[in-house]
Amino acid sequence: MSDANDSASKIALSVIDNLILKNPKGVAAGTLLAWFLNTLSTILSPLILKEFGIDLSSVGLWGWMGIGIPAFSISYFLKKDLPEDAQALSAAIDIIDKTRLSNAEKRYHQRKLIDDFSMEIVMKYREQKQLKLEKPKNSIPD
Repeated sequence: MSDANDSASKIALSVIDNLILKNPKGVAAGTLLAWFLNTLSTILSPLILKEFGIDLSSVGLWGWMGIGIPAFSISYFLKKDLPEDAQALSAAIDIIDKTRLSNAEKRYHQRKLIDDFSMEIVMKYREQKQLKLEKPKNSIPD
């Protein structure tokens, strides 16, 4: 039984470590939300208990963190990684943004990069479409 608990603890700690390292803003916002909800539930607990019969005072900060952190981490879990060429484009845009060029020059170079990238995608799509059209069709059924 302790091996299962130990494995579960290791998995939970690994998830938490990765989440904190890769999504610190979501974790911080979720923690702040948890603190706010914990404070609010302490204040409103007697009223909610009287009106709805729900005792929120027993939830505690860790319970609210279990709600807050996942709520602010949903976008992290749902986001898809960009393809390598799009990551390179994003990195190039960031590099241009950090230069000492004027804002107008930065925007010009960034738009040029985006236009070139868009044209490259269109050309790849056209090439793939052309290859599909040129592919000989097998006239003999299998």
